[in-house]
Amino acid sequence: MEITSKFYLSLLTRDGALSDFELFERVRFETRLYLLPYKHYGRVSTDLSFSHTYFEESIDYRFYFNNGKLESYGSCDYDKKDLPKYNLYSEEFINWLRETFNVPFKEIDLDDEVLRSGIEQFLDSYLWYGREEYNWQNRIKNFKDWKSFKNDFFNFKKEKNINNNGGSSFSSWDGFSGSLDFDKSKYGLTIVQNKKLREMLNRNIITTTEHDNKSLVFELKGDEVFKKAFELFGSSINQLSLKEIKEKKEYIYANDGNTYIQGSLF
Repeated sequence: MEITSKFYLSLLTRDGALSDFELFERVRFETRLYLLPYKHYGRVSTDLSFSHTYFEESIDYRFYFNNGKLESYGSCDYDKKDLPKYNLYSEEFINWLRETFNVPFKEIDLDDEVLRSGIEQFLDSYLWYGREEYNWQNRIKNFKDWKSFKNDFFNFKKEKNINNNGGSSFSSWDGFSGSLDFDKSKYGLTIVQNKKLREMLNRNIITTTEHDNKSLVFELKGDEVFKKAFELFGSSINQLSLKEIKEKKEYIYANDGNTYIQGSLF
C-alpha cells in the first residue's frame, strides 16, 4: 500500500483521534494498492498531426485496488465483471492501520453533535464576510427568543448588503455529509449519513430517493434553522451543552420515540 504524498499522510494524522469508520474512509480515498508490476519499455506515441511523445521506460501495474474492487489499467484483456471484490473493513485491518499510522481511537460522533456543527457551518457561511463582525454565537445569547434573533440576523445582512444565494456542501466526519442552501426563499440545511454505518450503530434510518446509500438525519428549513440554533446556542435554561451531549449514553430520536444506545463498531 502506497501513500501518495506527505500531504495525504497528514490527512490521516493531523486531526488526532479518529473513529474506525473515519480512519478507513480516509485511507480508502488517499491510498491506492497496486498489483502485478511489469516493465513498460520506452516507446513513442504519435497522432494524426504527426506530433509525437516519448515515454521513458517505467514500472507499471496491471491492476489497482480501488474502493473495495480490483480495477484493470488500460487495455488489459480482463473482463472487469470477473475481477474479485474484497471487504477490508475489518477489525484486524483497522487495528493494523491504527498501529501503522499511530491514530488514537474515538467514538463516532452523535447526531446531536453533528447538528451543532451543521448549524455553525450554515450560519457562518450565510453571514459570509460579515461573520466575524456579527459574531452570532455571542449575540444569540442576548435575545429572548428565536424570532428576535432571526430578525436581527437578517437586518444585519441587509445593512451590510450580504446577498449570498446558492449553496454549498456540509462537511463532517464519520460518514456524515449534506448541503447548505442560502436562497432566502428556501434557506436551510440537510444532513445525511452513510446508511450501512447507521445500521451498524443501530441508529434510525430514513431513506430518501435523493440519497441511495445514505440516510436522512436532519433536514431544517426556514425558521426551523433559527429555532434549533436558539435551542442549542441561545440563553435558554433548557438547552444542552456540548459536554452534556457527549456524556449522554442514551438518547432519543424525536421522530419515532425509540431509544438507541451509543456504541462502538465492533
